[in-house]
Amino acid sequence: MEETLFLGGKRHPKRSSSSSSSSSSNDVWTNFYERLKDIRSLHKRRQLTQPQEENVPYTPPSTQEILQEYLDTPYLDAVFTTSEDFGRRLSLDDFFSSFCNLKKIQRHFAKESTEKELSRLRKKGLSEEALKERAASLLAENEETMFDYLSFIRLLGDFSGVPRHLKYKQKDYRDFLLRLAEYLKDFFFRANPFADADKVEETISAEFNRLFKDKQIRGWETETHKLELYCLLSDRLFASPNTKAHYQQSAAYKKKLLEAASSSNEKREEIIKSSEETDRDIASLEFSIKYFVDMLQPQINQTIAYYQKKQSTNAEEALEEDNEESSDEEDAAAAEEESEAEEDEGPVYNPLNLPLGKVFRV
Repeated sequence: MEETLFLGGKRHPKRSSSSSSSSSSNDVWTNFYERLKDIRSLHKRRQLTQPQEENVPYTPPSTQEILQEYLDTPYLDAVFTTSEDFGRRLSLDDFFSSFCNLKKIQRHFAKESTEKELSRLRKKGLSEEALKERAASLLAENEETMFDYLSFIRLLGDFSGVPRHLKYKQKDYRDFLLRLAEYLKDFFFRANPFADADKVEETISAEFNRLFKDKQIRGWETETHKLELYCLLSDRLFASPNTKAHYQQSAAYKKKLLEAASSSNEKREEIIKSSEETDRDIASLEFSIKYFVDMLQPQINQTIAYYQKKQSTNAEEALEEDNEESSDEEDAAAAEEESEAEEDEGPVYNPLNLPLGKVFRV
């Protein structure tokens, strides 16, 4: 109460110059500054010694501590999508759909799987006629179920199984690689904000140049223009000797032969150079994807584990639903049996009042 009156301008008898309890308008500010002076003196007496005064060296936080603080902030929902789970998982659904839409590649793997299955059945003694009947159904089945999402994630970064003729000058395949490489790169730097982007890209480029020059990148040991199924005149790579032979008998090929006879060697060198640049472009994208996949392996493992658990949960829920449906059907059947039993136990319809249990013969 006294403190309130004091700040309101009423002078304390001990501090007042007169014994009068009256106060003037200046007493409010006088009391305020006196109280401020008391507070300052109190803090000065109780002031704690600062670390700098004790000559304690300042230790800046480590990069890992800063990164952990960054990852622990509640604003990561603006950095990662919901399916990325704050950078713990990758969101590859769109890329899986795009890969499934590469029909030529899907058909190739389906045929390859079908041939392996037919070869296995042939070794078991199945006749050629029976194999021919099974081939169409096997191919259709493999085209539908060749790849699932988990298989796609496990094989991510390994493009050695895709034949060269389905890579060379295939725009849809290159677009798929480009989008996937950009996403993995973007995700990596979002998950590792303190990584030096220039240094990482320089490392990838230097490693690729070295391996590509030494022909040590799997699937790119030989240039496309040196392959037997490559046609220099049309700058085209064929899938099989039969398709190449069929093309060489066409009028379009003969026309190109006439044009090539009148052209110089410079034209030939330009085609070869363009072919090598195409090889380098596709191989570089594949290598970049593989490099980022290796660095993002913990997130990929988390993604696989998450979807495996999700599949298991869905399977359990489906089993529970089946059990519930079976239980409902059993309950309905039991209720029907009880109803029939009640009808059997009821009085027999006998309008003529004939003796029951006796058989009358006519």
